[in-house]
Amino acid sequence: MKFYIASTTDRFKGGIYLADLDMSSGELSLLKNVDNKEYISFITTDSKDEYLYAVSTSNNKIYSYFINQDDKSISLVDSKPLNGLIPCYISITTNNNLLFVANYNSSNCLVIQIKDGIMNIADSFVYEGSSQNKVRQESSHPHSIVPDKYSKFVYVADLGTDKIMIYSINSDEKSISPASPYYKKLKPGSGPRHLIFYNKYYAYVINELNSTISSLSVDNRSGNITENQIISTVPSNYSGTNWAADIHTKGQFIYASNRGHNSIAVFRIHEENGKLIYIENTDVHGEIPRSFAIDPTGKYILIANELSNNITCFIRDYTTGKLIYTGFNLSVPVPQHIKFI
Repeated sequence: MKFYIASTTDRFKGGIYLADLDMSSGELSLLKNVDNKEYISFITTDSKDEYLYAVSTSNNKIYSYFINQDDKSISLVDSKPLNGLIPCYISITTNNNLLFVANYNSSNCLVIQIKDGIMNIADSFVYEGSSQNKVRQESSHPHSIVPDKYSKFVYVADLGTDKIMIYSINSDEKSISPASPYYKKLKPGSGPRHLIFYNKYYAYVINELNSTISSLSVDNRSGNITENQIISTVPSNYSGTNWAADIHTKGQFIYASNRGHNSIAVFRIHEENGKLIYIENTDVHGEIPRSFAIDPTGKYILIANELSNNITCFIRDYTTGKLIYTGFNLSVPVPQHIKFI
């Protein structure tokens, strides 16, 4: 199974790579560097896997590429300046009409209309505020912007203000408007980073600064969210430094990465209330797992270890949710993000 890798080294070594996962063994192989633009921090594809979108933190631009369905090579279609600094997240509505980008350092998010890979910036939202961590929360830092599964609402996790902003996608499907209530405040100093949906009732946000996950109930009429649980992503006996990073769900399980403890935390979702039940922490066999991806079949998890310059492969037990290291890893300079195709 093919997948793309975003890398943030210089343009002669980094950019976007194409790689392959052997579904029978878990072996990884690097196929080619399909684009060598500098400092690609995040990538995504549309629902049909026809177009790939990437953001660069070196020039603060977004790029769209057409995906060749035969060999998965990519060709540039469009690029736009993002009117902000340090783009760190991209998402797209299920109907492929709107693209969303979070700019971490300039405290703003963008709404981009798209058609056949051509992008038109439709709106920008700027945030203000701060929180108790004087080093990391001196101002707003939106770290993700995510539509729900039905493209009815959009949620912004703001690490700098400990808020999750809520928007309604307008009926014209070309813009968004603040919902009522407009935001949910989380625990001071938590630092919400990435948010995911399990179903229409439950969502989860990983909090970078205090290494926790907040379990959220979702009101599908208003978009409002209620925090039901806060659970640690690291063992209770761990006393070292840690920054929680990425979060994904597969089946009835939640997975979360820890940078410092260098592990993936595994939880089971309680079907009746959406709360999480801790299962285990698994060593990632690398350093600083910035992100990870679960293949569409749910059999394997690939982990992008930023500091150790490698991607490690784990097989996932469908019944227990536990992870087993396959022994296969791939050398890639400063991997940032993985997207299966």
